[in-house]
Amino acid sequence: MPSPREILAKKDDEWRERFACTSRTGLIVSAIKRVFGRSFWRRPCMLFVRVLLRCRGTLEKACHEEDADAAVRRALDAYIVFCMVVLACAYGLAAFAATKVGGIFGSVLIFAATFVSGFRILEILSVMAELHLVPVYEPRDSVRALVDALWNFVEIGLAFATMHVAAGFFAGNYGGDETPTAFAPVYFSFVAMTTVGFGDYSPTRVFGQMLVVAEMLIGLVILVVVIQRAVATTLTRQSANEAPRPEPQRLQDSS
Repeated sequence: MPSPREILAKKDDEWRERFACTSRTGLIVSAIKRVFGRSFWRRPCMLFVRVLLRCRGTLEKACHEEDADAAVRRALDAYIVFCMVVLACAYGLAAFAATKVGGIFGSVLIFAATFVSGFRILEILSVMAELHLVPVYEPRDSVRALVDALWNFVEIGLAFATMHVAAGFFAGNYGGDETPTAFAPVYFSFVAMTTVGFGDYSPTRVFGQMLVVAEMLIGLVILVVVIQRAVATTLTRQSANEAPRPEPQRLQDSS
């Protein structure tokens, strides 16, 4: 039976195969694969999973394929929870630096928080490109895929909120009649990401406007493609499970 180490190696091989470019690959798809197919997008996740499994001793204890696969999936779930906590801390740090610290030190803190948030956005886009650039994407657990897609949606919204802070949300670069609260960038980020656009805040600088455009495009991709495919797969499998099975025909006794 494969161990968790072998399962992780298999996942790496599948990842390289999905991002491999051939002569039949289109120009745009090839460019996406070359950008998001870099190994450094995957290294933090794989490093976290290996360290977590080694600390828990799962690399040696799991001896069945089901146990090893379940251990890897739990470690991956722990990683996305860890990333959410990091993004929340990064946003809090950026908001605190923008409103309370200021100066060069505040700028350094905001830059660090923005770098972490931007890397996580690109990491999520890399995973989505890996899963949805294949001709047929059918997750083994459709409910888990739907929850992960919604979780990533919240992560991206929180990461963009940090970037809006860096773009000068608290410095008056987003308009608004009143002084924004600490939660205002998060509120504006999800309003922009879902393309609602209430109009109470709007960027007045070029960098903020570019962030809004990028966030709206990413939000549309997640809502229209990623979540829609996960929901469709979930409903299809539920319909297949609820479909009545034909009763076996009984052979009539000819005697």
